[in-house]
Amino acid sequence: MHDLIETALYWSGTSDQDRFSSFISGYKGENGAITADWEAVLVNGFSGKLGWLEYNLKRSLWMECTDEEEQRLGTRQVIETIGELGEYADRIPELLKWLKEMK
Repeated sequence: MHDLIETALYWSGTSDQDRFSSFISGYKGENGAITADWEAVLVNGFSGKLGWLEYNLKRSLWMECTDEEEQRLGTRQVIETIGELGEYADRIPELLKWLKEMK
């Protein structure tokens, strides 16, 4: 279900409920009813983002990089990822509402 949500979010953009719902509905049409603990699924979405943050922190701190450009890229990614984590956390209530409305 995590991959389904991640793909639906990617496909629908930042806040297009109709596209998001259409994607989920299409999946349901092909695979049948979905039984999921959506809150747990959405919280699991932090896992990949935190892994990406860890990797880029290591690049930024010269723990896993080979040159200055890679180190600077790691630092930029750390800043972006922290912002994305906050945005994702803020979106969870909205996404839960969308998913609940689809039943």
